[in-house]
Amino acid sequence: MDFGSSTAWLFLCVIVMVLDVLCVVTISHYRNHYHGTDITLLLIIVPMALNAVFTLPIPAVITIGNYPWTQELCSLYIWIFCTLRLTQILGLLCLSLQWAFFMRITGEAQSKISTFAAPWIMAGAMVLSGLVGILPVAGVANDSYFNARDKTCAFLPYEWGVGFSVFFVILVCAMTCASTVCLADATLLLRHMKKVAVTKYRAERFHVPVSISTKYRHGKRNVQDRYGELIFASDLCRFVFVFVMFSTIVNHLPFAIIQCVQLVFTPDRDVIETITLWLVLADCLLLPHTLWLLSKRYRHGLIYFWKVHILRNTTAEEGKDPGGKKAVLSMTAIWS
Repeated sequence: MDFGSSTAWLFLCVIVMVLDVLCVVTISHYRNHYHGTDITLLLIIVPMALNAVFTLPIPAVITIGNYPWTQELCSLYIWIFCTLRLTQILGLLCLSLQWAFFMRITGEAQSKISTFAAPWIMAGAMVLSGLVGILPVAGVANDSYFNARDKTCAFLPYEWGVGFSVFFVILVCAMTCASTVCLADATLLLRHMKKVAVTKYRAERFHVPVSISTKYRHGKRNVQDRYGELIFASDLCRFVFVFVMFSTIVNHLPFAIIQCVQLVFTPDRDVIETITLWLVLADCLLLPHTLWLLSKRYRHGLIYFWKVHILRNTTAEEGKDPGGKKAVLSMTAIWS
């Protein structure tokens, strides 16, 4: 690792932390009406923030200060690296599987998943990741990851043992395939439902995530409410699809490819480790922007936070839920 990369990591990690705080504030805008996606996104942002606190700064400070690695610090760093990597992969998988189930269950079941099951599933994924992260430093892996003579630390899975490298390759490939199938299925199903809703808007078999403005009211929902739910679900599902695929392509698939390269060839370890950390930084730096660029829901939350809490505009109003007005106008135009 060179001095230039280490300096850049320390500077960019500050920006990452600011972006992560904005993500939390944006999603927390809907804390009284959390969707399962909101909760899962919050728990995905946690390892992103911890990457900016531990994964990148530790090797950067050691390189800049020319400090030696110790056995204890190397073991701790490997546990952090493995735990955060697994948490992100499992988080993306849970986010994708949610939408596969959301499209096939009732609104009451959706509410239970959003408020109860989703937090516990993600908490279980984090605990499981922490337990797996202990294995490399608990005697299961090779003890060659720390070089006592040169005072260096090899933190990539291949250095812990071939089995760990193969495990990550299989896990990333499985997550990519499962996420692609689940999200593509949900996206195509929503597109089909929007077409069917024009002519069969009274069909009760269609159950989609419920937005704030279209929360169940007294009596039967009208045409505008139903179409508004479809608009809300379509926008959120499209955002999740891009969010998961972006993180996978930018960070996790290249990481799996690096592990395959190490299994076949013997590349320079310093170069491979530097590339891996740059990929982690790129993921943490670019992924938060998808919330505001691709989702009306989260863009609305960010704008409201900026006007009320930053500009101190006391006259700003909450307004309608994103997509609500558009949904009403669209349905009115269809039936007029």
